[in-house]
Amino acid sequence: MNNNSDLIRTSEVILDSWCAEASFEELIKIFLPVLSDNQTNNDWDKDQACAFIESILLGIPISSIYIAILNEKRYIIDGYQRIKTVFDYINGVHPNDDTEFNLSCSNNNELTNKSYKALDEYLKLRLKTATITITIVRLKEEKKLLELAKRINPQKGLRMKYYV
Repeated sequence: MNNNSDLIRTSEVILDSWCAEASFEELIKIFLPVLSDNQTNNDWDKDQACAFIESILLGIPISSIYIAILNEKRYIIDGYQRIKTVFDYINGVHPNDDTEFNLSCSNNNELTNKSYKALDEYLKLRLKTATITITIVRLKEEKKLLELAKRINPQKGLRMKYYV
């Protein structure tokens, strides 16, 4: 067994963790200050963002997100892009080029080229109330926050978003 002191020992780092369900509408309300930040780059191109919104509207399961809580701050460890994409679609503007955000990639006749404003009311409600599983981890120490982020999301661990 390796005695490396940098290894995460669950009992030393994590106070507790649990899973919950939240709607995109609830997540947008919680993280609105971070989502409204126009300085944040959108990692997905138009087709990826379109496919994600279409997946929600079609009822395809969406992968969970991870949030860490440390000293009363909430950090989005993994899942920021998913929340931000729904936020941008509802607001009608694709952040990469400030063009109208519509479902141009959709092959579904009911959804093709539809912006959020053009959706039927039941589809708007489906998007806002679609739930996603959240794994919430309450941490003891700030120094382990980045290490946890790298383990959960190795490609973007250093780009996590937070909201106080």
